[in-house]
Amino acid sequence: MLTGTLVLVKRSEQITELNIDGMIGLSEENPSETPIDSRESYAAFQKQLEAIRQITTPEIVVNIRSAGGNVNDALLIHDILCESGKLITTRCYGYVASAATLIAQAASKGRREMSANSLYLIHRSTCSGSGNVDTLSQTVDLLNQTDRRIAELYAARAGKTTDHFLQLMAMNHGNGKWLCAREAKTAGLIDRIIPAQKINDEIPYSLPNSQLPALPEPACKLSEVWMEAALRLLQKTVEKLSEKCRNTLNPSQPPSENSAPARSAEPQTIPNNTTNEQPDPVAPSPNTPKRPPIDPPLRMQARATSTEKQEDPGYEEPLASPNARSYQQDAEQFTL
Repeated sequence: MLTGTLVLVKRSEQITELNIDGMIGLSEENPSETPIDSRESYAAFQKQLEAIRQITTPEIVVNIRSAGGNVNDALLIHDILCESGKLITTRCYGYVASAATLIAQAASKGRREMSANSLYLIHRSTCSGSGNVDTLSQTVDLLNQTDRRIAELYAARAGKTTDHFLQLMAMNHGNGKWLCAREAKTAGLIDRIIPAQKINDEIPYSLPNSQLPALPEPACKLSEVWMEAALRLLQKTVEKLSEKCRNTLNPSQPPSENSAPARSAEPQTIPNNTTNEQPDPVAPSPNTPKRPPIDPPLRMQARATSTEKQEDPGYEEPLASPNARSYQQDAEQFTL
């Protein structure tokens, strides 16, 4: 099953970008895949390779963000790029591992680049098999031959020995070690470290008869719709709160008859026959702590939001979550 994507983007008359994302090539071990599905996957991969061969610009920039895949298919992409005779730049982003590192070696001299925030992994080849001792021995021999061929490819670009890369691949029981950009450059796997940068949104450029897979719809549409709804709700809430504040500071109606009368400003007299003088109940004592200001007649009351069981929203429903609806209802019912 083909799970990764190869997307061509024509930047100008001089440069075409090839974006490699996800698993590289075809999975050779997928029991659930029918023969028909397998043939369709292989046909789709062949169309992608043919599209690479049809690139006419003198320069190709290969953006790689992949944790690996099929060694055979990765070597095929590597050879197609090398045989094109064009100026090739490979740029590694995110996790670049296993078979993806083989494609990264297809760059022209001095043009193997890696993001400062990326990680790089080379390791010994793996496979699964069954059979008798002789069959498994042949599998072991094939894996050893594959490891040496891959190490020779690294060494040819790095100017180092094959054994140097065989040792890197054999670390951690053959699982290799994740290398940062500086370590990958020291090992000879890349030529230049570039600052971390964001790949711009790309428009797929289809070459004649290439039939490359279409890109999915951008996931930001739902976020934009939700933000617009949230802004409208916020504006409505602010208008309500402003109106309540104006009514509180400038009441238009006289106080009701049941309201408490205002205290008299005149001090109360104390009878002469009292033996112990008592402080004026109206005038506070210097040691008496200050009372907090009297609450306004209307006060905002924040209540705990009643939430419902979480669920996934619908594709075109910006406020489909029950919790989001609860928050919206609370916001609309805020009062001073």
